[in-house]
Amino acid sequence: MADSGTPNPFLKLFQNSGGANPDALAPAEQGDSDDVNQLERDTTDASCEHDYLNHVLKVTLSVDEEDVDGQVLLSGVLSERLSMEDDSTVLRVSELNEMLVERLRACSDQRIRIAVSMEGRVVDLAGGLQVETLLDNHRIGYLYACFKRLGAADHSDSLMRLSDEKRQELRRTVLAALCDHFMLYARNCQSYGTQTETLANELAVWVYNGTREATEFLEFLGESTSHLHQSLEEQGKEATTAALKQLSSAFLPLMSLLQGFLQIINNLFQTTPAVSGEFFVLLKYLLTDPVMSRITMQASSVFLPAPQPNGMPPSGKAFQQQTLLGLLLSCSPCVSPGKKNAFSDTNPLTDTISFIEHSFRQQISINCTKLQEILIASCRVSPTNRRCILQWFAACFFLNEDRLKDLSSPAFWNVCGDGFFLSVGHTLLLMCSPFLRFTPKRLSIIDPQYAMFAACPETPPDDVANSTWHPMLSTLHRETKVANCEDAAPAKLADVSVGFVTECFFLTHRCLQLGMFPSAETYRRSNETFSRLHNALRQGRAAPELVNNIIVQQLGHTTHLFHPDILELTMRFYHLTSAWLLHLILPEGSNIDVSNPDDLCTLQWAPEDVQRAQRKMALVPEFMLEAIPDFIKLVRHAPARTIALLEESYDSLSTMLSVLVVFMRHKELVKNPHLRAKLAESVMWLLPENQLYSSPVTSADHMSIPTYSRQRLFSGHSLAELLLPEAILSVFVDIEFTGETEQFEQKFQYRHPILTALEYIFPLPGYNAKFVAIADQSVDWIESSGQVHVFTRFLNLLVNDAIFLLDEALSLLVRIKELEDEKRDGGWESLDAAAKQEKEKQLAELNRLARPHNYLANVTVRTLALFCSHLVRPFTCSTMLDRMVAFLNYYLKQLVGPKVGALNVEHFAAHAFKPQELLTAIVSCYVSLSSDEEFVRAVPKDTRSYSASLLAQARAVLEKLNEQSLLSKWFDFSQRVADVEDQLQVTEEADANAPVEFLDPIMNTLMEEPVKLPSSGNVVDRVTIMRHLLTDSSDPFNRAHLTPDMLEPVPELQERIRRWRSSDKSTPTSTGD
Repeated sequence: MADSGTPNPFLKLFQNSGGANPDALAPAEQGDSDDVNQLERDTTDASCEHDYLNHVLKVTLSVDEEDVDGQVLLSGVLSERLSMEDDSTVLRVSELNEMLVERLRACSDQRIRIAVSMEGRVVDLAGGLQVETLLDNHRIGYLYACFKRLGAADHSDSLMRLSDEKRQELRRTVLAALCDHFMLYARNCQSYGTQTETLANELAVWVYNGTREATEFLEFLGESTSHLHQSLEEQGKEATTAALKQLSSAFLPLMSLLQGFLQIINNLFQTTPAVSGEFFVLLKYLLTDPVMSRITMQASSVFLPAPQPNGMPPSGKAFQQQTLLGLLLSCSPCVSPGKKNAFSDTNPLTDTISFIEHSFRQQISINCTKLQEILIASCRVSPTNRRCILQWFAACFFLNEDRLKDLSSPAFWNVCGDGFFLSVGHTLLLMCSPFLRFTPKRLSIIDPQYAMFAACPETPPDDVANSTWHPMLSTLHRETKVANCEDAAPAKLADVSVGFVTECFFLTHRCLQLGMFPSAETYRRSNETFSRLHNALRQGRAAPELVNNIIVQQLGHTTHLFHPDILELTMRFYHLTSAWLLHLILPEGSNIDVSNPDDLCTLQWAPEDVQRAQRKMALVPEFMLEAIPDFIKLVRHAPARTIALLEESYDSLSTMLSVLVVFMRHKELVKNPHLRAKLAESVMWLLPENQLYSSPVTSADHMSIPTYSRQRLFSGHSLAELLLPEAILSVFVDIEFTGETEQFEQKFQYRHPILTALEYIFPLPGYNAKFVAIADQSVDWIESSGQVHVFTRFLNLLVNDAIFLLDEALSLLVRIKELEDEKRDGGWESLDAAAKQEKEKQLAELNRLARPHNYLANVTVRTLALFCSHLVRPFTCSTMLDRMVAFLNYYLKQLVGPKVGALNVEHFAAHAFKPQELLTAIVSCYVSLSSDEEFVRAVPKDTRSYSASLLAQARAVLEKLNEQSLLSKWFDFSQRVADVEDQLQVTEEADANAPVEFLDPIMNTLMEEPVKLPSSGNVVDRVTIMRHLLTDSSDPFNRAHLTPDMLEPVPELQERIRRWRSSDKSTPTSTGD
């Protein structure tokens, strides 16, 4: 022990330890010698103190008790007493400080090195040490052992003889002394001759030696840092900074050990999904303890990744490979092609797959749930903690934005992986879960202005933890917004107080954008690769190892990406997002329940309400609205058992459908026509129809999924019945007028899903009535004002699409037939190898192109037939009549005419060529439209394709196909057309002498209603120019802008034509007549 004249180095510490006063329980001075009772109480108290200290500290002042039950003789304290002529061997609290100092100096200084198991637990101590021997032989082990004995001593017989007040004060004093000595040792370990590495290893012994041991040891650490925290609050900022710096040097090596162990677990997780509980216990201490959380979050090499050696910011991947949170979140079965996981050595057809899948998902849920609990607890410790945690997510997303690039981009390999981002998203979704059960008040908390902050640097400051840097804000304001509005200027950081709910909401959106959807694209591409390699394998052109690698990758992604917990939380999150978007566009003071479609049907917007809604949507990044259809599509492409989630989420799907319908219908709220088309596409993915799945591998599974909720979604959604018919027609038309130079074929990526949705909803009573009303309105517009309704434009584009697709499909089949005939007849035998290979390549390419064209042609013609069967007037009005007749006659001729043999390829099914279905659809159109006499009269007028034998040829084919339901109707129609044809012959001969000025300059037919084009001055028939204006708003003669209301009637010319037709038309009439 130090000389008694040496100042006590712990005295100042104890004076500021927040309750650990060594003189608090000094023996009471004796009162009057006659006061026997007081003496007995003092004697009892002293005896209790002695027993308590002896039990807890394992020390003695009696030479006879040395080494008894592990007790250590404190010779220094004993010598001090003897020098003061005090020969008592009773342990006193007044000397607690000196006893601990001497006992700690008696501990071993032997260097500790540890070996760690693959699961991250301590299994061996180098040098023959045992874990148990550290308890009283090394300094931390001794203090920890005292802490453990402290709990057991609370209920000892000797302590129970003290009053409650003295008993509690004694315990507080001893606990405070233990904690303060521990923190002093940790801050100044080198002054005891202990290396920092040994200190970290000794700490690790207790942290990584079983969850129960770790919990108890970290409870002791927590008590120690709590006492330090109280002391530092009294000493001021300068002392606090110095103390935290000292503690950092002691605990950072422990954190580095944790990083190393997590790396081991991370590598093992792909084959053995398990994470020991000690990590969560330690992480909770590091992030929720008031002192340790400050140290952890300011450690750039632990909490945030360190900058690169050249001074550049860390790469995005550094968050996954270096940080504590990143290493834990990287535990995932997702692997890159060629790497192994737990699925690598299993048979995909066995039950082992399901077991492994379940094990991974269970551990992923445990990891993310525990981490979420820790992060929320840490956020509640202090505003600084909350800011640091949110900035960890934000900085991670900021440096990983290259994940939005193409998967084949080199930049994509410098970012965090799919599994990491899926786990991050899972954790953030759990953090959002308290406000996923939303109310109108909670929806108002989420501030859309968060995405418009511009006053924020793009690079982090040196002191991230104590700054107001918001990495999200440096990029969100540059994102394309949903609507255009000049008033939506970038906001200043001081204008809005950013709340925790708002930040979590936007962070989660960004995480799902960076994580879930790129992961889904990886999954989609791996499916395509598997299909291609599987076909190559069957032909002997691929190695089995390549196919197995893709299967392993698929199974890993399927396990994590389609984790039911993740999908269920994401469904609820996008339910919240849908409600929030609808809430934003409500008029001021509106009490509409956005979750109730009936309430939304009553929504009425004044012009100022529309402007307000535009301003709100001009704050919202486009990707947040786009994520809703993306998620619906993702779930619909999931394994069959996952799609069942749709049946369990009616309320969520109902609100999502409301968002889709409203934003499709009100184009002023969505400036991007491609986004509106995506919204329309997602309607198809909500359909209950199972024929969307054509894969023979999955169709049986998908057919077993119940569809009641999705049927109810469409049959009982009043807002969809009100708005969806016109909204989806509007989107179909607007795709044509995007103003972009994209290829014509690309539009079918949008239109095919729309047609599929129309096929489902059109026959439903509520929707059908709305379609009929829209169709009648379109005809009324043309007849009353000459205006072109969106429905008329839709029908015209539908016919255009059918023409394009059928032309392409049939021409491809003709070329395929030619090549197949050449090959079958031996025409390729004389070719050299290179020429023959070129022919094979050409045939394969034609086969590849023919199938999608035929498939889309079938859908388009089938939709035409569906509309014809219910709506006759729009097809037989003056604008559409001749166009529809020409279409039907031409393709009827292609299917039954003399050249039909050129389409007779070897395998119809391989090319999706269904001539019987096409013919039946076209004949159905004829039969449906024949109820209008004008249509019957127009059929034989088509001189391009119609002939007297055409209808008879069609009848012969129908008889061969045994289409009895159509034969009788077709026979009646044919008879009516023949009668009209005889009458037309006489009329056409007479019209042949018509003056040139009576003829339409475009079609060369006699004009019915001549109109003058204001720009070019040409006179054309109204029917001709209206048909042109359906797809082109310009004068066909000089390309000047032209709309129907600009057409100028020429009544005098119309009257002259009328008089000429009623006169003797055998001779031409002069121009001046």
